[in-house]
Amino acid sequence: MINRALIIAPHPDDEINLAGQLIIKLIRLNIEVFILYTTNGDADKKIGNQRIYEAIRANKVLGVDRKHIIFLGYANEWRGEKHIYNAESQMQLISKLGKTNTNSIKELPEYCFLKHGIHHKFTRKNFKNDFSEVIEDILPDLIVCPEFDSHPDHRATALITDEILGELFKKNSQYRPILLKKYIHEGVWNGPKDYHSIPIKPTQTSGPRFYSGGMHDLDSPNFRWNDRISYQVEKDTTSELLKNNIIYKAAKQHKLTTAWYEMQRVINGDMVYWLRPTWNLALTADIEGSSGDTSYINDFKHFDTHDVKKIQEPFYGANNYCWKPKTDDKQKKLVLKFKKSEIIKCIFLYEDCNAINHIKKLRIEIGTNYKYDLELKKDGTKTELLIEQYLLTDCIIFQILEWEGEPGIAEIEIYSKTKEFSKSLPLDLYYPPKSPFKKSILQTFEYFYFLCLFLFKFKIQYEINKLLSIKYIR
Repeated sequence: MINRALIIAPHPDDEINLAGQLIIKLIRLNIEVFILYTTNGDADKKIGNQRIYEAIRANKVLGVDRKHIIFLGYANEWRGEKHIYNAESQMQLISKLGKTNTNSIKELPEYCFLKHGIHHKFTRKNFKNDFSEVIEDILPDLIVCPEFDSHPDHRATALITDEILGELFKKNSQYRPILLKKYIHEGVWNGPKDYHSIPIKPTQTSGPRFYSGGMHDLDSPNFRWNDRISYQVEKDTTSELLKNNIIYKAAKQHKLTTAWYEMQRVINGDMVYWLRPTWNLALTADIEGSSGDTSYINDFKHFDTHDVKKIQEPFYGANNYCWKPKTDDKQKKLVLKFKKSEIIKCIFLYEDCNAINHIKKLRIEIGTNYKYDLELKKDGTKTELLIEQYLLTDCIIFQILEWEGEPGIAEIEIYSKTKEFSKSLPLDLYYPPKSPFKKSILQTFEYFYFLCLFLFKFKIQYEINKLLSIKYIR
């Protein structure tokens, strides 16, 4: 049963890319929706905190109450080389605009000021603690957050969410929300401009990426495009004309960005998400290793990066997110012990996504009678072991028998049953429309209207303003 949903957006306007159509549907299902912004979107001195006002107006269009809008009050961009995610725990950072503490607007103070009456210094520790407190205060049944894509703030939000949830799940074994992840850029902000296609198209992939020595479907190595779940959307979020679309009307409130224009890309005939199951039995297991740091095995992070601002090769240095046994370790073994006997139905494993490191043969021993040998998937996506019968055990042993390079395992997930996720949310799965429709003259006109408006607003108007600002020397 879903009563509360939390949408986690890095910047004002990301709530639309991330969950605009979903917010409409959830509210109409009488689900309480909260929006959490991790930054103020304050990268420009001329703009300051004005995007907070825009977010309030946009959420009003979507139907989200102001009292359910939360700003952590942290900065959009930072001075120096460090992003707050990769900074040392108590290192104080300075924002691009010279700010040193959390802040917001008078009408809607940031979370720590509302709760504790103080502004927090810009440190990673404060950022994480404030973020964690919000989740614990709300305890949402559904969490929707970004997955790792090309923007540093999106990356930081994705990774810190996993970090916080991993710790929360270990502290509270009864709290297991549904977690949906979405790429804010993939197929959305960077997608094709296909709103005026007839019929309106589902979300399209942007194509493969090359990193860590191999080809990958998406910006992060843990998911594949075909892992996505597509949901049906409300009819008024795919109206014949964009100007009548409720999502477009919300985006128009974000006047300081190009969100209104990008809705031709953002709004699709479906909503696409990736599920991160939270009922993983390994989260509360005791883990022993023959060598290496075993804490990465059940920290709820599939991967990590030493620098969220490193665009091209963010995943090198897998020692920061993988259990890697020492090279002279002849056993290369992990032992997972549960507090009580558990039913084991399926196991998912994620290895180091670096192509030069690969586990060619991993032995899994469940109890004393069952052994399975398998090769892990080389690209960092999940390797599945589905067990036909239900096995009851309090101990599982994993041993690397054959490998290339320096093998490592990023995460192990163990489930007592296979769960059909479509039954977990009160949403209908998306099915492409069968009968084609003809494009109307109005739609064709509207497409060219938006193109001309864009050219005037951001091209011609720019040149006019530039000319008007010239000071002639006499």
